[in-house]
Amino acid sequence: MPTLYITEQGFVVHKKSERFVITKDGAPILEMPARKIECVAIFGNVQLTTQAIVYFLMKGIDVTFLSSKGSYYGQLQAPCLKDPFVKQRQVQASGNEEFCLVIAKKFICGKLSNQRVILLRNLRRKDNQVVKRNVKKLADLIKRVDDASSVDSVRGYEGLAAVYYYRSLGQLVLPEFAFARRSKRPPRDFTNSLLSFGYTLLVYNVISALNIAGLDPYIGFLHQPRTGKSSLALDLMEEFRPIIVDSFVLKVINSRILNTDDFCWDKAGGVFLKDEGRKKFLAEYEKRVLTKTRYFDEKTYTYRQIFELQARAIARGLKSGAKVYKPMMVK
Repeated sequence: MPTLYITEQGFVVHKKSERFVITKDGAPILEMPARKIECVAIFGNVQLTTQAIVYFLMKGIDVTFLSSKGSYYGQLQAPCLKDPFVKQRQVQASGNEEFCLVIAKKFICGKLSNQRVILLRNLRRKDNQVVKRNVKKLADLIKRVDDASSVDSVRGYEGLAAVYYYRSLGQLVLPEFAFARRSKRPPRDFTNSLLSFGYTLLVYNVISALNIAGLDPYIGFLHQPRTGKSSLALDLMEEFRPIIVDSFVLKVINSRILNTDDFCWDKAGGVFLKDEGRKKFLAEYEKRVLTKTRYFDEKTYTYRQIFELQARAIARGLKSGAKVYKPMMVK
C-alpha cells in the first residue's frame, strides 16, 4: 500500500465512513478508500480533522509532519504492544563498547559496500577515472572498518569514505547538477537538495520501522546520543542511503525527470524543490521503496518491508549478540 503525500497548502483531510476526503476552502479535491493508505506524509500547512487522526491511531497509520521545504518535524504514531525488555537491552547495549563496535562495523561496511556497487553500476554507463580510483579507495576503507578497534575509528573511516563517494557522485550526474561535496542545512546546490530531501524521507520510514520492532529510535550504537537526534534511525539508514536515495537521485537527474527549473532558492541561499518538482520526486521515491528485492530468506519484499525486517534483526541481535546482524547489501 502506498504513502499518501499531501503537499498542497491549505488542504484539509477528513474521514467519512471508510474513505478519506481532501478539501480546500470547503470544496472536495480528492477522495480515496482509507484501506489503501499505509502511511501519510504532510508538508506544511495541512490540517487533519479529529476523525482522521483517530482513524490513523486506531489503524496504526503513521503520519509524518514536514515543513513545506521538506524538513522533518515529527510523527503521529499509534501506541502498540511492545516488549519492555527489548528497550531495556537496547539501553544496556548502547553502553557496551564491544556490542557498539561490532554492530557499527556492520552498518558502515554495509553502507560502503553499497556505495561501491552504486558507483560500479554507473561506471558501466559513464567511464570516469576519478570514480574508478575512488571505488578502489572504498574497497580499502571497507577492510579498515572491518579491522577497526573503536567506534570512533569506524566513524573516521566512514567520514573519509564520504569524501571519496560524494566526489564520485558529482562526476556521474549531468553537468548542470555537478557538485564537489555534501552541503546541508541548507543544501547549496541542486543535487545536494535532492539528497537531503531523500534522506529526510528515508529517516522517517526507518523511524516507523524501528517503532514497529519495539526499538527506541533515539538510542543508537554508531551515532552518539543527543537530544532530539534519532541516533538508531541514523544507524540503520546508513546501509540504505546508497540503494534507496542515491541510486534514484542519479536516476531522476540523468533521466531528466527533474531539471534545474524545478528548483528555487531561499533567502539563506538554500536550494529547494518547487511544488511540481517535489511531486515528481515523491512519486519516484515511492516507486523506489515499493520496489521488491530478494531478502536473506530468499523471499522477495518491498524495501519498505525490509526496513522493518532489518529493525527486527537489530532487536534479535540485542538478545543474541550484535554478530548475528547482517546489513542489507546489493550486488
